Amino acid sequence: MAGGIIRMEIMVPMEVKRDESWFVASCTPLDVHAQGDSEESAIAELKDALQLFFETCLELGALEQVLKDSGFSVSPVRASVQEEDGALMVPIPLLFSTPSHAAHRPA
Repeated sequence: MAGGIIRMEIMVPMEVKRDESWFVASCTPLDVHAQGDSEESAIAELKDALQLFFETCLELGALEQVLKDSGFSVSPVRASVQEEDGALMVPIPLLFSTPSHAAHRPA
């Protein structure tokens, strides 16, 4: 195959809270947040913010360091590779634990 698209996905935790008149959607481990006037719009904004966050990390060559600094590490539990429409879906299992410096992060 001369070229093509390689798709990587990462599942990150998300929570939505109401803050007075706004809804705030957060991916706390990566310190990415967004707001909207409804829960749905806050989630939509968070999706955009996370996509830009990951694209920027990849463009800067910083994704590995950002994930490590955020408390992610490779899981010893391996998932099976699946074949889907002529492609292989290779899971990259990551563990998340709050890094020790995150507890001292200023609010």
